[in-house]
Amino acid sequence: MMEESTQTNNIIEKSKKKKGRPKGTAIFTEEEAKERARQRARIHYALNYEKERERKRMEYHAKKNIV
Repeated sequence: MMEESTQTNNIIEKSKKKKGRPKGTAIFTEEEAKERARQRARIHYALNYEKERERKRMEYHAKKNIV
């Protein structure tokens, strides 16, 4: 009888534990989150070859018109 009750208690205790972070907690401050978003956007843009080629083309034409 005692063994059964301890087993059920252990099962109940395990199921009560919540996984993950509680709501309303932030890992980063707003400024840090904005900076991380900027960095991600910069990396995404740099990895996009079409946009990079277009940027270089525009840069070339801008220099050509100045001279």
